[in-house]
Amino acid sequence: MVAVMDIGSLTKEKKHMIIANYKDDKIIQRSTEDTITDMNGKFLLDEPSTTKISLTDITSVSSNQPIIADAILDLYPDYTGCVFNALPLSTDFDTSASLITQPSRCQIGLGYNTCAILPKNEATDANGVLITDTIYLSSSSDKFIVYWKVATIDYSVEEVNSPSSVSYTLLSPSDIEVYISNDDGVTYTQASYLTPVSYASTASTVRLAFVNNSLNKIHLLGYAILY
Repeated sequence: MVAVMDIGSLTKEKKHMIIANYKDDKIIQRSTEDTITDMNGKFLLDEPSTTKISLTDITSVSSNQPIIADAILDLYPDYTGCVFNALPLSTDFDTSASLITQPSRCQIGLGYNTCAILPKNEATDANGVLITDTIYLSSSSDKFIVYWKVATIDYSVEEVNSPSSVSYTLLSPSDIEVYISNDDGVTYTQASYLTPVSYASTASTVRLAFVNNSLNKIHLLGYAILY
């Protein structure tokens, strides 16, 4: 039996993202816009807005993840651990995995912000599916909260007197479906955004599956699991 209960501490958050430079991974600024333009040579780091992290605390791209994970945990005192991924990379996913009968349909790039859930295939009715590799927790738990952030990325074609450009449009969490597995992908339970999912038994490994049933390619910019 799986119990689902809504608490929604962060569900009304304003979108926050940290803009960084591809060349040297240097933090440039924070954005609270839904559409972020002029992103040539830049990438986004995920940041839940209510964590209220000072950019001066983030000395590098890698240093922000444990800082923000601790800040998320401060908002949820009933949980003792948090896995936060502010910059999903190809090594975080298992392209051979399936969501029950749905095989992975995803785009896994080598750079930042390149892991995406493919759009629904109208000819075959197959959804886009992106599944994490096994996520190892520091302790066992029977209760989890899942957070995620997604966007579309638009690339304009370079024309005369008009250079190519890159822009991000941040989406609502409800624009994809997310599932969690506490048995390494044998079974999955749908997880609502920042809503606890409880299991009858504990587990120290989990997987997440992200499903896109829209007609647009959707990029996964970040995710977190509280346990």
